[in-house]
Amino acid sequence: MAFNGKWGNSCSPPCQADTRQHVARCLACPGRRLPAHQQRRSRNLGEHFLFIMNPRERFDVVAGDTPEGNRVRQVIRDRAAEYDGIPHAPELGSYQKGEIEWWQYGVSDDNAERRDKCPLRMRK
Repeated sequence: MAFNGKWGNSCSPPCQADTRQHVARCLACPGRRLPAHQQRRSRNLGEHFLFIMNPRERFDVVAGDTPEGNRVRQVIRDRAAEYDGIPHAPELGSYQKGEIEWWQYGVSDDNAERRDKCPLRMRK
């Protein structure tokens, strides 16, 4: 969906906590995988830069802001931490709780505190 200079019902500014990304009118949660990730092996899928688009509903339905959703999210994060050898990325949050979404698109490799500003800029 092209940005038309107005944030309608289906789009929001990319750097707000509750931002929404769409792919072919499907609410999506983008992520990236980088060869630069050395510690976070779960985020390194080889020698290429990859964007992965997951349907947002998969997160909201399966791992939403419910007791069962919190349990599912914790199991996933515990498994990733075991595989990676470091705790899960602190910027991973919950969309439904209003946590910063764009940080989750590209998590850090070393769990350093993030102070960066959103790099996404929309042009009319």
